[in-house]
Amino acid sequence: MTARKAPASRLPVTALFAVTIFTSAFLLFALEPMFGKMLLPLFGGAPAVWNTSLVFYQLVLLAGYAYADLLRRNLTITQQLFVHVPLVIAAFFFLPTALPGWVGDPTTSPILSLLRIATATIALPFFVLAANSSLLQAWFARVRPQSDAYALYAASNLGSILGLAAYTFAVEPFAGLALQSRLWQAAFFAFALLLAGCAFVARRRKNEDAGPQTAPAAGDADLPIGTRRILKWIVLAAVPSSLMLGVTAYLQDAVAAIPLLWTLPLALYLSTFVIAFGLRRFVSRVAVARAAAFGLVVIAFLMARQAIAIEISIALNVVVFFLLALYCHTTLRDDRPPEQRLTQFYLWIAVGGAVGGMFNALIAPQIFPLVVEYPLALVAGALLLHGDERKAPTRTARIWDFAVPLIVAAFMFVLVANPDTLKLQLEAASVFALAGFVALGVVRHSLRFGLVLAVMFAFGLYVPSFNGELYHARDFFGVKHVLRVPGYHLFTHGATLHGAESTIIPREREPLAYFERSGPVGVIFAHLDPALRGAHVAVAGLGVGSLACYARPHQTWTFYEIDAQVAQIATDANLFRFIAAC
Repeated sequence: MTARKAPASRLPVTALFAVTIFTSAFLLFALEPMFGKMLLPLFGGAPAVWNTSLVFYQLVLLAGYAYADLLRRNLTITQQLFVHVPLVIAAFFFLPTALPGWVGDPTTSPILSLLRIATATIALPFFVLAANSSLLQAWFARVRPQSDAYALYAASNLGSILGLAAYTFAVEPFAGLALQSRLWQAAFFAFALLLAGCAFVARRRKNEDAGPQTAPAAGDADLPIGTRRILKWIVLAAVPSSLMLGVTAYLQDAVAAIPLLWTLPLALYLSTFVIAFGLRRFVSRVAVARAAAFGLVVIAFLMARQAIAIEISIALNVVVFFLLALYCHTTLRDDRPPEQRLTQFYLWIAVGGAVGGMFNALIAPQIFPLVVEYPLALVAGALLLHGDERKAPTRTARIWDFAVPLIVAAFMFVLVANPDTLKLQLEAASVFALAGFVALGVVRHSLRFGLVLAVMFAFGLYVPSFNGELYHARDFFGVKHVLRVPGYHLFTHGATLHGAESTIIPREREPLAYFERSGPVGVIFAHLDPALRGAHVAVAGLGVGSLACYARPHQTWTFYEIDAQVAQIATDANLFRFIAAC
């Protein structure tokens, strides 16, 4: 009779901890887009705004996991509560409803400005919530040592996904920031009550006063955790994090800088944790690896061709990102340590996430003139596929690991390095297709496969440089290109055409593209022309300066532009002459 009732008696405790962890994660990931909306009027919707914000979130998440690990290893649960509860109370009063007034000029140092604002506003509530998942799992492992505490990580990530979805679809469209803040605080108060219940249950554990959880049972073969294993965890966490930011930037470049568009890659990223830690038995890593490898080859091929519908390209990149993240996270789950080292495991995962985020948001824009970090992350993902299944390579295998990519590179260089642009594009398709078949043929050799893909991505970036590029630059707000095509100069920002000018002298003062006189902009100015005589005209966004050609004598025009590189492009007479001529 007692044996039958035991599972039922454990259910309320498990449900309490699961709901508390779920609520904590829900609040954490509702806070992220709320803060993002506060940033929009000042920083705009550039991909780097979200990427930099995400780096801040990852660093605070890392600090929260380190704090949880420190408490678990050094303090009893009672002592942990004396430290943690005051922070929870303080966080309740800390959430802002608007940005402070001392933010300064984001155009001069946008990354530092954003990080400074985030630290001064949401750092404390974010830190408190970030610490709860691993801390509560550690408490649960003590209360129910016979249960799998790692399964609660799925509840945490499910709460994160629903927090994003709830804010995007149910809160943001219907409530202003002040009301959003009050709703969040009310939900945080409910979370605090749930946390108090978990603390009460944990303190009632008879062995609570035995001391902090410092070491697992003697004789555990998985401990101590070696440096190589820790580095493996960091890499497996860093690659999906970098891929998430790369896909986010790709989506916003390919579609538009739409606020909250970044929630899709983040939701997919979190869902891979849910599947890996909650539904692992339904996932075949081998099948995931094969599908991801095929998708990687197709992406590398399409990078050179650039002739596929944008919808298909977006879908392909998103699916491959999801598969690679799922492969990495299921590998992490399979290599998890005993629950006595649970907080340490999550700490190193957080380190990896922060490393991947900082590489994309802080390091890559400073050292790469083009968006190289996304292909690099894809190659890193390819190198991980099947890597843990491969036997120790022989000397001959090591030679072939490097010989095959070198042969592919030499062959591609001979056929692709051709000054005839038309012939180049025709040859590129067949050459990349052949390289793709080679990559698929060596897919079981992770190093060989990854290096062949690296060659394909490198040449994929190299081929489009023969398109008459006059100028390119990169900063916080993205990559800008000025291209020369017969009769025109074109200005592109990501995949969006932001302006065009005729190089034929009689037409140099004619605004083109969607600024042309027969289009909507021309119709508006023609209609308003009598009312604008002697007016002061303000224009938000400079582009190539096309609108300057609608200016009339005795008017004063002021252009507002957040990106200094755009202003440089528009005022360089060798690139565009609208400002000078009009």
